[in-house]
Amino acid sequence: HGNAVFTGTAADPALEVTAQDGTRETITAAHYLVATGSTPWAAPINGLDTVDYLTSTTAMELDEVPESLLVIGGGYVALEQAQLFARLGSKVTMLVRSRLASGEEPEASRALMSVFANEGIRVIRRSTVSSITQDTDGGIAAQADIAGGRETLRASKVLIATGRRPVTDGLNLAGVSVKTGDKGEVVVEDTLVSSNPRVWAAGDVTGHPEYVYVAASHGTLMVDNAFSDAGRAVDYSHLPRVTFTSPNLAVVGMTDKQARDAGIRCECRVVPLEYIPRAVVNRDTRGFISITTRRPFSGLTANCTLEPPVSTPISRSTAIEAERIRWYSRSVSVRAGATVIESPVWMPIGSRFSIEQMMMELSLRSRTTSISYSFQPRSDSSIRTSVVGLASRPERTIASNSSRL
Repeated sequence: HGNAVFTGTAADPALEVTAQDGTRETITAAHYLVATGSTPWAAPINGLDTVDYLTSTTAMELDEVPESLLVIGGGYVALEQAQLFARLGSKVTMLVRSRLASGEEPEASRALMSVFANEGIRVIRRSTVSSITQDTDGGIAAQADIAGGRETLRASKVLIATGRRPVTDGLNLAGVSVKTGDKGEVVVEDTLVSSNPRVWAAGDVTGHPEYVYVAASHGTLMVDNAFSDAGRAVDYSHLPRVTFTSPNLAVVGMTDKQARDAGIRCECRVVPLEYIPRAVVNRDTRGFISITTRRPFSGLTANCTLEPPVSTPISRSTAIEAERIRWYSRSVSVRAGATVIESPVWMPIGSRFSIEQMMMELSLRSRTTSISYSFQPRSDSSIRTSVVGLASRPERTIASNSSRL
């Protein structure tokens, strides 16, 4: 363990490492990789530095569950930890600047609002915290501007979940001509090389999507490019992302708005889980599946799912796009992957389709379609069911005329 800082020149960079005992060592190499990650970031709020606030890291270090918790933020960290502490017994209130999961489809926000309300989590949207102070009973008091005026919210603890920032302070990147962005991120090309051709960056420190599988992909890509001159580039057009609420929120690709903003003609369809056979069998129909496709059809633009669990359908849709598989009539072959679950959980008898793939194809290929098929879990038992009929309707909804056995 030690502290490293870049020394030398842009043409001849080196690392000076100071060990814990104070000894120093200079390390030289043909290439250098900056992978220092990111750290929780607190938005500037008056009085915040005077209270003992929690971050996503320190919240996991608590010895006891707080009686009440105020969560500031509406992203994936805020969502996951708000539900976690609510289920552990805390009375949770969330202050959200716009809406829950604001970067995803609006259906996801509405569905999560409903789930959280049923679990006793109060969500105040379009709110801004102006100040936080220590309360007389040892808790905190937050002044928030909300619709209709200002409100004082009190809680035992406050969790700040307003994002993360790359860790680059003290590395002396400028000394070796490595450019950084407004948030401290190492500015890299899509090959992950920085402004210095001998210095590379990977993971959260690049300011790219903050997922462990992105960092892992960065690492292998950087090695190929630096040592084999592979010229590989990162591609996030089919990036899977999961928020581990219950039900899970998982997305692959662009949202409907992102696609339209990019000038892509697209069509979006939304299927409530009450029409999905597996959800009915599991007796948990909270959520939906949203699919966005290009028009005329030339591939899947996005798949957004709020479902318990989402690992199987999201891995299928990721495989479809990541492997650039084309759809020919009714036949498609898909290699599952991209999650811990590498093999199908539910598969139709005598077919390589998964239930989710069949639902996707039906929703993409037909306006009103009904098809029957068999599926079975890993055991020998099987269940006969039918996929619901799908009929497109304006305003991003699906009308269903299903008959289920």
